[in-house]
Amino acid sequence: MGTSPTGTTTVPNEPEEVMVDTKNESTTKAQQQKNLIAKCNEVQDALSKADWNDMKVRHKVGRIVAEVKDAAKYGENAVTFMEKKLRRDEKTLYRYARVTELWPTAEFEKLVREKGPSGLPITWSHLEVLVDVADGRVRQGLLSKARKQCWSVRKLKAEAEKTKSSSPSSKKTAPLVALSHLARSLDALEQKMSHLSARAMPALLSKPELSDKEREALKSSWVKLEAAELVLTDLIAKVREVLERDDEPKKKRIVEHFPSGPQAPETNGAPSPESSAAPAPGKVLA
Repeated sequence: MGTSPTGTTTVPNEPEEVMVDTKNESTTKAQQQKNLIAKCNEVQDALSKADWNDMKVRHKVGRIVAEVKDAAKYGENAVTFMEKKLRRDEKTLYRYARVTELWPTAEFEKLVREKGPSGLPITWSHLEVLVDVADGRVRQGLLSKARKQCWSVRKLKAEAEKTKSSSPSSKKTAPLVALSHLARSLDALEQKMSHLSARAMPALLSKPELSDKEREALKSSWVKLEAAELVLTDLIAKVREVLERDDEPKKKRIVEHFPSGPQAPETNGAPSPESSAAPAPGKVLA
């Protein structure tokens, strides 16, 4: 509340009331949960016929994990749910999914059938090492050498690291990669803020047990949240603007603002407060 130049009292605009269809939302969540449990049962059925060491089982699990990342069908944090249900580390499940994305079923089955001079095929651990190699041609070259020369997983990992450090573009693209991670973190934060503003706050305000004081405090917080959301949207636009133009010095200045570099958010849910907190726009883009 404040006073205008004409002497009249001004009151901040209150957010419009938003109707939340809680019944429909509950139905959607119930269906998502049902879909997710069905996928977990599918994994457990596969495991009843083999075990985690079976490459084909891991590939099937990876395909299912890649599928349940669809939040619209399976809900948010679906992979976290699978981690608890299957008692398998979440990061491991994501790596399984990445393997299946790089080597779809037909290509994977062909790969498993191919034997090296030792008579043994490439192992799953070899493939997990290769998912970190971004360049497809380099990845394929390492895979071919690993099979023909019977490289151990340790040897393959060492060779993969060499290709990263020797790449002439690795240092040049570092600011670009870091900025991309920053943009993704900010996008994730914006989505959470938008959800809070559009759904959570109206739901809270609709609770009859709130006192007038609590209701006014919530409305005040809502106004501040929407203002912060506008600032964040502007920051994201500026970061993306820098990403799209060839301005290496500015990219480096933004990246250097972060002591350890901005980190990419987890793919299954909200980023941590530390990784997604947005610095003041003026400082970042100075």
